Amino acid sequence: MPLHQIRNTCLFGLPLLLITASLFHFLPLDTQLISTRWSEYFYIVALTANIGYFTNYVAIKMLFKPHQPTAFGRQGLIPKNQPKLAAALSATLSKHFLASDHWHEYLEKADLNSKLMNAVESYCQNWAQDPQNADKINQLLAEFISANKAPINRVLDELQHQLITQLTDSIEPEALLKESFTWIEKQFAERPGQMEFLIEPVIKTIAGNVPMIASHLVKTVDRHIENQDTIRRSVAKAARWSANITEDDVKDYLFSMVASAEFRRTLFEGIETLFQTYKNRTPETYAVSHYENVSHQNSEYSRTKHTNVVSSQFENINFKKIIQDFIHEKVAAIDILELACQSLLKPLNSRVISNLLADLSPSLFQWLKSQMARPEVNKRINQQLVKLIEHLDLRDIIKEKASQFSPRKMESIFHSMISDQLVFIELLGALLGALSGIALINLKAFILLALTAGSFYGADIILTRIKHRRQINLSLGEADVNKF
Repeated sequence: MPLHQIRNTCLFGLPLLLITASLFHFLPLDTQLISTRWSEYFYIVALTANIGYFTNYVAIKMLFKPHQPTAFGRQGLIPKNQPKLAAALSATLSKHFLASDHWHEYLEKADLNSKLMNAVESYCQNWAQDPQNADKINQLLAEFISANKAPINRVLDELQHQLITQLTDSIEPEALLKESFTWIEKQFAERPGQMEFLIEPVIKTIAGNVPMIASHLVKTVDRHIENQDTIRRSVAKAARWSANITEDDVKDYLFSMVASAEFRRTLFEGIETLFQTYKNRTPETYAVSHYENVSHQNSEYSRTKHTNVVSSQFENINFKKIIQDFIHEKVAAIDILELACQSLLKPLNSRVISNLLADLSPSLFQWLKSQMARPEVNKRINQQLVKLIEHLDLRDIIKEKASQFSPRKMESIFHSMISDQLVFIELLGALLGALSGIALINLKAFILLALTAGSFYGADIILTRIKHRRQINLSLGEADVNKF
């Protein structure tokens, strides 16, 4: 039978037993059911058992009640000394259970890191897959980018510089020129209509310079006429006067020529021929071709010298630097962060980042778990967790919380910890009380019972010590074996 059932039985049974014994003992002699001597023995044992039981019962109750001081100052022992008990509890827990070494042991046994990673992984995956959080993710990213543009731009600039440098380092200028010419030649062959955009800047440039060209032509003709002899000069002036050609006439003629379809077609064919001619040429062939077009009469030495000069000029041109500057200029014109913020806030892109996180999280957490499984990493994490726990000052927290417990709460806590022990004390009081009653009745019987109980207690102590020594010797033997 459980102790609590025995306690409840004694709580009501012992008083009934005492009442029954009193009736037998104090009834008139002519109405007694048993002999006077046995009724007296029965009464003494019942009385002492009740005294022993209820003495302990009242003593235990006085540990907790009254909860508050009475008019005469009475108060339960534990409520009265609650601040001292809270301080003692805090000191005991801090010293024996919450010290740094203990926390290391607790964290190792609990395997907290792997459990924490599993919980975080599960939460992150569920959170990222929730459609309601997609807009939140994009909004948070956009706000973060807007608030940290300066440091992010510094990182992007450095990355852009490195990427552009690596890209241009992998480019061979001659191969790039050749591929460019090949692509342009292909466009001329397959999409001639779309390639007419190449002649538009040339035509606009020529048209913009028509007034200057017309003025130079007229002035050149005038100078040429003035440089002739008298007869030719007179004839030329007469012819010009007769034709009535002015600078405006020359300008109109040039404008009409530039605007004509024949001029556009001729210019287009010229550009196409230019690309076809120079597609497979290197800087050296450019130099030789240029020199041969200038003069076919110079000496071989002069031609070689001119070729070397032009070739060196091409070599001095840093094509990679030109490409780098061009790419940097084009990239700098784009506000990447502003473009990213605008893109994140578009409804169509609301699920892009969340889907990306959902796809990346398994591999990311797998990598994190592999890192945290390493003993040195796990040890460092536990050390940091212990430092964080030590900053909490648990001793003061426990003391403060324990001091704030209500008396009823304190009683409930103590009963939850030692309720069986308290019940055993009450029952032991009843047993000892009954034995004291037997001592009053028959001292020899009491001594016999006391010796029996003492022998049992002594045998238990001796056997326990023998068992303990065997365990110690066994542990020492295993330690010696492991040492060797």
